[in-house]
Parts: sequence; C-alpha cells; structure tokens
Amino acid sequence: MSEIHPASMLALIFLLHFVADYTLQGCLANLKQQSWWSDQIPKNMDERKRLLAWRMYKNDYMAGLACHAMYWSLIVCLPLLILGGPAYAINALIHGIVHALIDHAKANQNKINLVEDQMLHAAQIFFIWAVWL
Repeated sequence: MSEIHPASMLALIFLLHFVADYTLQGCLANLKQQSWWSDQIPKNMDERKRLLAWRMYKNDYMAGLACHAMYWSLIVCLPLLILGGPAYAINALIHGIVHALIDHAKANQNKINLVEDQMLHAAQIFFIWAVWL
C-alpha cells in the first residue's frame, strides 16, 4: 500500500469534520444548546413548576454538548489510528474537550459566531494533521 500524501490526509480530515459537524450531528445540534432545553418547558405551566423544571433540566445541555464534541473528535481523529499507541485516544480526548469549549462559546454563550467557530475547528484540524505528519 502506498504512503498517503499529506495534502490528501488533510483533505480527508476536513471531510471527516464536515460529515461529523454537519451531516451526522442530528439531534445533538439541539441537545447541546441550553436554550433548547429551556424551550421544552411549556410556557403555560405554573411559574413555580416552570422554575422547578428549569432547575432540573438547566444543565442537561452539557450532556448533549459533551456527546457531540466527543463524537466529532472520535471521527476527526480517526487517521491517528495509523500511528498506533495512545495517539488516537489522547488526541480524541483533548480535541473533544476543545471542541466542546468552542461549541459552548457559540451555542450557549454567544461569544463567537459560526465563522469563528469553524476557524477554531480548522485550527484543531491542522493540529491533528500535524500529529499525523
């Protein structure tokens, strides 16, 4: 089997990013947003019950955010399996955490926009690629 050209590997990692971050995200796109959880509480519910429901569900978005971030990271880091050893697992964990922080800044804190979000994910991809090199 021939060696994979670095440009081809970079293109593959970007493809994996697009598939994981757009095509396969599914319901996690909603579940990672605190506002979605808030919207699930009926508006016509008694205020006391709404408050109790919000206290119960206000942090549930973190599970969706963590699942999406690790899902993305496990897919995007797949080329690191070639290296063997702990490279895949370590990078998947690190990039999962970073991805969650980036998405949280966009989806819940409104600190960055989609362009900034994608630029930061592109930086992650270049780091993953550099490890592969």
